[in-house]
Amino acid sequence: MPEPVKMVILVDSLKRGGVQRGVLLQAARLDRARYSVRVWTLRSGEKNWEMAEDFRKADIPVETVPARHPNDQPGILALAQQMAKEGIGLLNTRSFHPNIIGRIAARIAKVPAIVAHYHSTYAHHWNAKVLPYEHLLRSGTDAFVCVSQAARDYLQPLLRLPENRVRLIYNGVDVAAFAHPRDKAKARQELGLPVNAQIVAMIGRLTQVKDVPTFIRAVPHLADRLPGALFALVGDGEDREKILNLIRICGLHRSVLLVGSQEDMPSVLSAVDCVVLPSLVEGFPRILLECFASRTPIVATPAGGVPEILRDGENGLMIPFSNSESLANAVVRTLSSPDETRTRCERAFRDVQAFDVAEWVQKTQDVFDRVVERHRATIAARSKSSSSVGAVRGKLDMARFRLAYRMTRYKEGKRL
Repeated sequence: MPEPVKMVILVDSLKRGGVQRGVLLQAARLDRARYSVRVWTLRSGEKNWEMAEDFRKADIPVETVPARHPNDQPGILALAQQMAKEGIGLLNTRSFHPNIIGRIAARIAKVPAIVAHYHSTYAHHWNAKVLPYEHLLRSGTDAFVCVSQAARDYLQPLLRLPENRVRLIYNGVDVAAFAHPRDKAKARQELGLPVNAQIVAMIGRLTQVKDVPTFIRAVPHLADRLPGALFALVGDGEDREKILNLIRICGLHRSVLLVGSQEDMPSVLSAVDCVVLPSLVEGFPRILLECFASRTPIVATPAGGVPEILRDGENGLMIPFSNSESLANAVVRTLSSPDETRTRCERAFRDVQAFDVAEWVQKTQDVFDRVVERHRATIAARSKSSSSVGAVRGKLDMARFRLAYRMTRYKEGKRL
């Protein structure tokens, strides 16, 4: 039997988030006889390494790599050197910056097999500086995995991805881990939440695309209609200070609680009465699947792949973008009609069975297997001999890539 393929999953950070939780679920379940998995991250520091210990407990090595951005030539060359030295046979990049930085380094290191994951449309990122990278790196990428039809339908024409290399694989969830609710009182005590109040939560990164302000502005609409209710923000992110300031300006510091990042999501969902997801941009949000699996009612905007599983009035409630009044009305409907809400949650639980973790991991591994088989001889030769990227060759390859980038950007500018 051939040796396991040395595989790197490159992520932006190990902050607690949907992408990171998904990587942990998959990496821990990949066939260890086929793949020797390690996770590398672009960002370092304690805040960016919240989940590092979770990966180590699953026997998955984690490491920070030196590259920071597409113009970080020394960092990318060092990353390429590391890939070559360790004999990496398969690179799986996850999300926007890893997709670009990792594939540039892999091109220089001549990594045989490359799979890029697109967890969102990244609609707010694409511009004339970024698109040429994607167009240059397209030919050397074996498979492009999109987590929703919305992501695929947006990205395939924009990036001109070859149809035969694009794969649609919805995110998955460990249904069994969420199916049996924890004791609500105990879960609330662990989070520092009152036992008897109604609690509405927004769970996710505190970033612009999650549209936290719409949730905050819905609180005054809810205060009179749900006396004593509290509103929890579960997560952390770069907009934390802005959100705290908005809470102070609105005089809501007694009603809105910042709970911070949490490790035990089944316990969090057992503690709350309703979850809202007012996002502007999504791929196929993991928190939606987790709510379905835990029978927790959810109110969400039709961002990204949300409408591909959530049916308004059947297994959840759909609201317009950036509409705090509609959000408030949907929350009140959820909490004031328990029988109707319970019926929706049971339907959601039945629907989420199709997204259970085992099938999701298998579909992803099938993509890896096909790509690896295509490069089997090269990967085998690579694993038997230690290789390196020489300083001169690496700089020359980088210079060629930068020249190709400038030419592509010029051509794209003329086309646009």
